[in-house]
This record gives sequence, structure tokens and C-alpha cells, in this order.
Amino acid sequence: VVAGISLAPYSRVVDRSILGSVALGLAVLAAVTIAAMLMLRAALHPVSRMTRDAATWSDRDLEMRFALGPAHDEITQLAAPLAAPLVRLPAGLRRERLLPAEISHELRTPLAQIRAEVDLALRRPRERDEYRAALTAIGEGAERLESTIETLLVTAPHEGGLPRGTADVGEAATQVVWACAGIASERGVEVVVEPADGRILAGVDIDVIERILQPVVENGCMHAATRVTITATTAPGAVEVRVTDDGRGVDAADLDAIFEPGRRGADDTTHRGAGLGLALSRRLARATGGDVNAEPGPGGRFTIQLPTA
Repeated sequence: VVAGISLAPYSRVVDRSILGSVALGLAVLAAVTIAAMLMLRAALHPVSRMTRDAATWSDRDLEMRFALGPAHDEITQLAAPLAAPLVRLPAGLRRERLLPAEISHELRTPLAQIRAEVDLALRRPRERDEYRAALTAIGEGAERLESTIETLLVTAPHEGGLPRGTADVGEAATQVVWACAGIASERGVEVVVEPADGRILAGVDIDVIERILQPVVENGCMHAATRVTITATTAPGAVEVRVTDDGRGVDAADLDAIFEPGRRGADDTTHRGAGLGLALSRRLARATGGDVNAEPGPGGRFTIQLPTA
């Protein structure tokens, strides 16, 4: 007996199985590809957002941040160290913009002294000794200009601290009194350094102490009625220099505002100035590890804290 059966159905099943397997594989591959793209897009979305934000910022957007929230994955963890320099960048840019204004503010007093000496010497014919004295004063003023510029340029890059030194606070106060003699004479104010018991040494270079102290004394001369007093004392772990005057004093609402760059007291409408002196004084003091603070009136009361030697 010879029997036969057709294999065509089996061949068709095999062909359909192959086609079905290929179609299923393609469908799975497409689904995996789409899912991977969606996952990568979601994962890299913070990076795209950071790129767009950074591209739209300008030099005026000093307070902008990425604002991705707490770090919860690798991308947001990357954003944290990238955002850290942005926190320091505004302060650096503000210091860069304020540096020319601070230099011009600090040079105003010695330049006025030099000009006064020149005008006085040329007002009438004088003896040789008088000309020599005038030229000596002008030379001292020029040296002070050079010292002021060098001090400001050295201290400008330092945010966290300044190089330490040792200086006599009384000597620095005496130099500041000489520097402020012109404005004190113009305002009819007497600037007095009260003697201390022995030398008081601070752990700061004398040029830096003068740059810290001079704006405060100048402020006292501008607002005092007749007298500005400088007193240096020692405190636990610090040296305190108090500058007081017999003027109206600072209102309680302005105790912090007067130390902001370009800000003055709310009632200070009679005195010219850029409002940079006290801001520079506090910035330099804090860079040395000290501080400058004001107390409410009556009378101007400023306390400068400096590290001990």
C-alpha cells in the first residue's frame, strides 16, 4: 500500500512562523527604541533646560540659578557643582564693577590735599622753606595715593581673607587723622585720637587698617557738629576701634543700609558722595576676619573689630 500526504500546509506554517517572529521582533525592537528615547529624553531634560537657561542669561542676570531642586540623580548631582561657581560669580562681578568707584572714592581725599597745598603755595610768593614744606606735603600726598591704589588692588581679589600682618592701631589712626585734616578743617571739626594704655597691635597690615578706618572717620567729619573721637581698646580675641561724633547719629532703620554700596542714610541729603566708603570699610574688615558696625544715635557710633596680632 502506498500512501502520500501533501507537506504544503506544514511549509506554510513554517513560513508564517518565520514572518510572525520577524514582525514580533521588529515590533519589540521599535517599542524598546521608543521607550529608550522617551527615557533618555526625560533623563536629559534637565541638561536641555540648563542649556536653554544659560543661553538666555546675560551679564545682567547675576542672580540666576539652574533651580533643579535637590539632587536626586546623576544629572541633578552634576548641576550642583556647576551652580556653585554661579553663587560666587555675582559677588566677583560686583567687586569688579565697584573697584574703579572705590579707588576714585579713596583717592578723592589725598588729591584734595595735594590740590590745597598747590593752591596755597601759589597764592603768593613764599620763602624757600615754605616752598620746601609745601613740596614735602605734596610728596607725602603722592606717596599716600600710591599706597592707596596698591592696597585696593591687592585687597580686591580676596574674598575669604587677606594676608595677615601686624600694625599699631594708634599709628594707623594718626595717619588717618592727617589724611582727613582737609575735610575736618573744611567742616570745622576736630578729630582726636584718645591715647590708649600702651601700644595696641592688630593682626592686619597698617595700610589695610587705614583703608578700613578712613571712610568711617570721613563719615564722622561729614556729620559731626564739632568733634570726632577715635578710641582703640582690646577685647577678648579682637581689637576694637570706636569712632564717635557729636552729630545726629544713625537711625535704627539705617544701621545696615548705610553699609550697602551706593546707599546713604534716609535723611542724608546735604552731603555729596557716592556712598561707597562705609561699604568698602566693612568689606575689607570682614576680609580680615573682623567687622564694622554702627549703633543708633544720639551721635555717630561706629565700632571696628580687627583680629589681634
